[in-house]
Amino acid sequence: MGFVRKPWFFIPALIPLALGLYAMAGYWLAPRLIRSEATAFVDEALGKSLALGEIRVDPFRFTLDVHDLAIGEKGHDRPMVALDHLFADLEGSSLWERSWNLSQVRVEGPYLDARIRPDGSLNLADLVPRSEGPDTSLPSARLQALTVSGGRIDFADHSRRLEPTKTLSPIDFTLKDFRTTAEGGGFRLATASEEGERLEWSGHLSLQPLESDGRFTVTGLRADSVYAFFSDALPMQLTAGSFDLGGDYRFEVAPGTGMQLEAHLPEIRADALALRARDVEDDWVTIPEAVLQGTRLSLREQHVGIDSMRVRGLAASLWREADGRLNIERLLAPPDTRSGPAAPSGDDWTLDLDAVAIEAGDVRFEDRMVSPAGPCRSSWRRP
Repeated sequence: MGFVRKPWFFIPALIPLALGLYAMAGYWLAPRLIRSEATAFVDEALGKSLALGEIRVDPFRFTLDVHDLAIGEKGHDRPMVALDHLFADLEGSSLWERSWNLSQVRVEGPYLDARIRPDGSLNLADLVPRSEGPDTSLPSARLQALTVSGGRIDFADHSRRLEPTKTLSPIDFTLKDFRTTAEGGGFRLATASEEGERLEWSGHLSLQPLESDGRFTVTGLRADSVYAFFSDALPMQLTAGSFDLGGDYRFEVAPGTGMQLEAHLPEIRADALALRARDVEDDWVTIPEAVLQGTRLSLREQHVGIDSMRVRGLAASLWREADGRLNIERLLAPPDTRSGPAAPSGDDWTLDLDAVAIEAGDVRFEDRMVSPAGPCRSSWRRP
């Protein structure tokens, strides 16, 4: 009588076989599939080229490592987006909760080449695939910690008259306990420019709906940087000086009301400012120190309120031209927008300034309507 093996006899042998096949699929097949699908998507959906270094998947720990990723225009060496290393740790609960639950994501050495084209479009918008349907909701996801370190952004605005550029590096960013639902999560950002301008920003961020509140601090913001980016809207030229400011804000984009912003800046400080009219070689006004106290901005009300402004050490060179016009009128004249984008209209905005104090001023005035020109000087100091 022969021995008849039962079906359950083969189960112990099938378990290591199944684990072996699963491991082979995770360690060997998954990286190849990720590379193939990602390359095809970037090529077909975005019309860009994708370069990928080493890809590692751990099917037992549910982790993903990607090295040396770069997306750019076909035939160009400079990438639009790149990173040195991406690490993602997916929690096993994602399998039965039907949600992307990530315990941590680390992004090391990210790079963005952000450019506004002459027509006002942003090149990075090309990396967002066009939606084929009306559903724009985000997938359900929970992220315990996102860390971005050693980032760099090269920004250029070719839609403006001066075509300004700015580089921010390093960029460090953290996002904790974040959900794609209304709960959102907390974030912190720190970065600096090559000129020493620094930004520190922290608060709460939600994507559905899109809203944020928090605090920010800007130190060492150069006046010529401000002028380069806002010259199309400024009547005068800023040639020297720096700004320090900080405060709290609330921002939201709500259906029906659009974008709303409320901000409170306890103090805005300017040091060593120099002003001149456009297309002249000398500064007409210098301000060693200026302080704005209690600035409030409301986009909803289109209103700016300032408790007080204090100016110390003002020095100005003024004169009356032969036609009777004052040179200072050129400092306040609206910018010429014929060769560039139109400046935003400020007709509907209101400004309230409660108090102004000018200390230790020195004004030189010349009347060029008479011949020879008659100089006059007026100086004063704080009582």
